[in-house]
Amino acid sequence: MKKSLKIVLVAVGVIIVAGLLLLVFKGNIARHYFDQGSTALEANDYEAAAGYFEKSITWNSASPSTWVMLGRAEAGKGNTEQALNNYQQAVSLGDSLPEAHYYSGLAYLDQDKYETALQEFNTAVTMDSTYAAAYFQRGITKANLGDLEGSVADYQLSLQYNKNNIEAYQQSVDAKEQLADFAGAIRDYDKIIELSPNNLEAFKQRGFFKMELKDYKGAIQDFDRAIALNNNDAMSYYHRAVSYSNLHDFDKALTDYSAAIKNDSKLDKAFYNRALVYLNTQQYDKAIVDLKSSISIKPTAKAYNLLGTARAIKGDYKGSISEFASALKMDSTLDEAWYSKGVSEGMLGNHKNAIVDYNKAIELKKNYAEAYYNRGISKVNLYGSNSGCTDFRKALELKYQPAQKMINMYCR
Repeated sequence: MKKSLKIVLVAVGVIIVAGLLLLVFKGNIARHYFDQGSTALEANDYEAAAGYFEKSITWNSASPSTWVMLGRAEAGKGNTEQALNNYQQAVSLGDSLPEAHYYSGLAYLDQDKYETALQEFNTAVTMDSTYAAAYFQRGITKANLGDLEGSVADYQLSLQYNKNNIEAYQQSVDAKEQLADFAGAIRDYDKIIELSPNNLEAFKQRGFFKMELKDYKGAIQDFDRAIALNNNDAMSYYHRAVSYSNLHDFDKALTDYSAAIKNDSKLDKAFYNRALVYLNTQQYDKAIVDLKSSISIKPTAKAYNLLGTARAIKGDYKGSISEFASALKMDSTLDEAWYSKGVSEGMLGNHKNAIVDYNKAIELKKNYAEAYYNRGISKVNLYGSNSGCTDFRKALELKYQPAQKMINMYCR
């Protein structure tokens, strides 16, 4: 009897040991496939990774992390719904991994299901309040939902736990630009440049935001750095030229507009803005040439209007009327073109046409003092001395002082 009991105990012991060995064996095999899958996933070999994780699950189906990794592999293959099923399976095994909710959020974000994605990211950061990537993606989600201020707050939380994430700073910049928080965007670019000192786009964009704040000297310094990094970048020369123009340093502006055009001969706005500088410096023929170039690249109402102005300054009123007409054909709401066309018509003695043009200008811009004044002059020329008085008085009411002289002359 004792011998038999001994045999039974030994047998039980063997079974227990065998069971333990099997568990260890199964765990080792599952870990082996998991590691292989992780290596394949890191190499973006999603097909192979999925195969390895499936084999790992065959040996150990109770591992939430393996289900998450399988979901990531399926997502990499483009199987978003299958990925979501895998993440949900991970959650069903105890909901201990914030990663399951994080990657679920990414999947829903990929499907443009922003509200559901937001819920998943909320859960992820509730489970792990230092989860930088989850805050970052939640910021993107909030931006897509129109909550720009909330998105900025999340990017800052993300950066609190991962200070070297340039993409988080960049997303923050994009949101702040939409909020017109240019000073905040500049601060973000300060950090980007600190992390990436040779970041050409960062210098260009920071310079642009400084222009928005009318810090033209600061903008020029940034464009200087951008040009030092790439002296063939047309837009850096262009924006530096705009900055110089705003500082009335027209010689440097002309040099930079010319450099921009040299590097991009199709940059219509460089021709247009160089023409503005030529007009400011009374180089009217050069302005006309540049405006023709701008129009040949990209016809715009404002370019035709400015070309009309340049021709009128040169005394070519007939030519200017043609240019103003082209501008108005493209944009009939351009009150300045109606006004300027009226002036040219008046200079040619076509006062009826001029009055029609001034009427349109005033219809579009109710307080257009100069239009009232010049309409008054055309009325005097057509109908006699008292006919323009109402318009002269309206112009004076709008603080256009030359009207007082006309009132003194014709309205006593």
